[in-house]
Amino acid sequence: MTVTKLNHAKLASKTTKDVDAAFQRYQNSAMSGSHSAADQLLSDKWTSNLCNAIAKHTDNDDHRWVRTLITAPAFKHTQESARANDPNAQYILARLLFLGVLSQTDSSEDAHPLVLLAKSSLRGHMHAQAELSARFHKQSADASIHPHVVQLLLSAVQSPSTPGYAYAQSLLGDAYGSGVGVAQDESLAFERFVSAAVGGDAYGQFTLSFFYLYGNETTVIDGHSLRWLTEAAVCGHAEAGLVPGYVVGEDPAGDRELVARYWLLQSAHEGSMDGMYCVGQNYMNGNSGFPKNQGLAFDWISRSAELGDTSAQWQLGKFYAQGSMVKKDVVVSDGWLRKAAEGGLSDAMYELGRRYHVGYRVEMDLMKALDWYERAGKKGNEDAVERARVITEEIKARKEKKKGWRGLFLRGYANSSDIHSGIK
Repeated sequence: MTVTKLNHAKLASKTTKDVDAAFQRYQNSAMSGSHSAADQLLSDKWTSNLCNAIAKHTDNDDHRWVRTLITAPAFKHTQESARANDPNAQYILARLLFLGVLSQTDSSEDAHPLVLLAKSSLRGHMHAQAELSARFHKQSADASIHPHVVQLLLSAVQSPSTPGYAYAQSLLGDAYGSGVGVAQDESLAFERFVSAAVGGDAYGQFTLSFFYLYGNETTVIDGHSLRWLTEAAVCGHAEAGLVPGYVVGEDPAGDRELVARYWLLQSAHEGSMDGMYCVGQNYMNGNSGFPKNQGLAFDWISRSAELGDTSAQWQLGKFYAQGSMVKKDVVVSDGWLRKAAEGGLSDAMYELGRRYHVGYRVEMDLMKALDWYERAGKKGNEDAVERARVITEEIKARKEKKKGWRGLFLRGYANSSDIHSGIK
């Protein structure tokens, strides 16, 4: 890198940090109830930062600053922009409705948060696409709105040139595959995922790879499918060598695995966190026709973790804790464990609760331990439910008998082998 380019890179980095710091100051002021700060956050200048901040905001976070947003004068403009089909405004409104800080006053279908997400997604809003994909099948209480969302998606796939075409095909594949908003039809689901994958949608490519590995007779291997394999080298993928010449029909099982491997790699290169993690796992274990390659395994799992995949973060934490594939670093390991826990991974939440329970690499704190156990319990972790019950009883006993906090440890409920049974 030349000196000029290096200086530009440093300047860009400094500018980004300055912008983030300024946004944080407005956010802190809004936390204190400042409407002028909230108006700044809602201005066009801060749209990208605001969408990022709202995307990361969870039900467990302090809602004061987002509550200030909806009472600020500028919020009326945001609502008007959403009605005028501005994708950023639609996404912001949908998130605030889902967080419960904004009340639903318009009962029309077009004002439903899932519909707002769909409209924003079809205009290419990445945060909206991620949230819609995650929520589409989880809104059992709002099942009546699913057909309306499906109609929006069907309208978007009338022409490949339509914005959001590939993404809409991918979500329609999910809809037909699960019978959400339409009659379940695996053949139609497969067709939609093929269109999505060919259109460049990473999730469609990822899902299509599993159709070829585990699908039924609809996932035939033909010339149309295999012609995409010939483009692997053109794409410049490092793994292009994994796609050798194949003669269709000589080895049907091998053909299916070959096509699956190609689409899985495509999804990873297109930015799918799931695809990156699965490619990394396959390189690590030598599965699905991938050669064992620890370096590529670490690289792909690291990329997935950086993008926020909690399973990848959990696995990366293990790599650093065990000193496998990378130099051992328990501080870095603990950081990835916490990210996975904060991202909602049950195993990570349970492990973090256990560490606060016994004071392993953190200061012992029974209330924090209880909090993480309860979060993991809500995810279906039965061991966490039992641990939470025991801590609750101990806290109650302590209040009644004025026991010391170390009582839990002395009971032997969490012994030394228990401490080291999780992420090491």
